[in-house]
Amino acid sequence: MDRDDLMSLFNKAQNGDIEALFTLGQCFLVGEGVEEDSETAASMFAQAATEGHAEAQYMYGLMNCYGQGIDQDFEAAGYYFNQAVQQGYIEANIELAKLFLYGLGVDEDYEIAAALLMEAADHGHSEAKVELGLMYAKGMFFDKDPKLAAKYFGEAAEDGDAKGQLNLGMIFKFGVGVPKNYEIAASLLKKAAAQGNEQANIELGLLYAEGNL
Repeated sequence: MDRDDLMSLFNKAQNGDIEALFTLGQCFLVGEGVEEDSETAASMFAQAATEGHAEAQYMYGLMNCYGQGIDQDFEAAGYYFNQAVQQGYIEANIELAKLFLYGLGVDEDYEIAAALLMEAADHGHSEAKVELGLMYAKGMFFDKDPKLAAKYFGEAAEDGDAKGQLNLGMIFKFGVGVPKNYEIAASLLKKAAAQGNEQANIELGLLYAEGNL
């Protein structure tokens, strides 16, 4: 982004253009055309979020969640994620669900988490499918169901999600909900490892070390 584009954004933002304000926040977050400054990015996202910008609400929620540019505040993160969810910003479903799963800033509530994840999964979000698979695998809210866990991990794996590939690989390694198959397990773990998933690399090494391949 060149200087003229930035000046145009600044002028629009000063005149109340919320989309321009949000875009400037993104620029400061990643250092595009300006010096990287997470505090300024957080301030701009906060202003745009207050004006009802759904993606800004999601981004400001993330910054509160991870303490980026501002002090970590799970309660505030939950508030802004919920605001984005109410506007149909599906990515926020996943982050809000995690807060309910682990009781961060909100009371732990598996039922709410499941509903949020189901909606996101219905929209094709692979991370939501992985989280649902884990809930079925562990019996969190749902009855423990290895076959449904495998189903959701499988859908995420087909989407190319590394965590989905890892978890489905482990299911095939141990034969939980599916027939045990070391070759399929290894293939899935290799795909996850190729995406930089360190746990998949470790599990793949164990498959060889244990003499299963």
